[in-house]
Amino acid sequence: MRHIILSAGIGSRLFPITLDLPKVLKSKNTYVFIAYVGLHKEKETFQKIDSLKIPEDKFATLIHPTAIIPKDLCYIGNGVMMAPLSQIAADTTISDCSLLLSNSYVGHDSTLEKFAHIATNSVIGANVHVGRGVHVGTNATIREKVNIGDFALIGAGSVVLNNVPENAVIVGNPGRILKQRT
Repeated sequence: MRHIILSAGIGSRLFPITLDLPKVLKSKNTYVFIAYVGLHKEKETFQKIDSLKIPEDKFATLIHPTAIIPKDLCYIGNGVMMAPLSQIAADTTISDCSLLLSNSYVGHDSTLEKFAHIATNSVIGANVHVGRGVHVGTNATIREKVNIGDFALIGAGSVVLNNVPENAVIVGNPGRILKQRT
């Protein structure tokens, strides 16, 4: 029997991971899946999760059978979740603990860094780099050849045409910086 420890992060709180995590992970049948989704303190949460030093081979990767992945043409890290009908194109890199929710799409030669979240019905164009801990909201569109800085938040329905700095909150069509978080 395999055991999966599910953890959800909200803001800077993590649960139900406990101080006994190293002991629990010694079992060959125990795996961890972390979905941290919060719209504030992403960097702090990322650092807390990273400080747990969970071995890469202990992350459970969850890929729905209807997810579309070009065979042998992409890299998918550990602890990734691809929901129903999510799709990635050739030469795409999906780093550890990233989430692609239902009907999301990531274009060719794009990279999602660790803990990037792509919400339902969002489209990431070709040659896009999405930084660590970025959240792309529902129905958002990112134009090709755009860089999204670490811990940025792309609002629901936004259309991003230009590079996004780290910690920026982007809203609208075309996307504009609503605020710069510290």
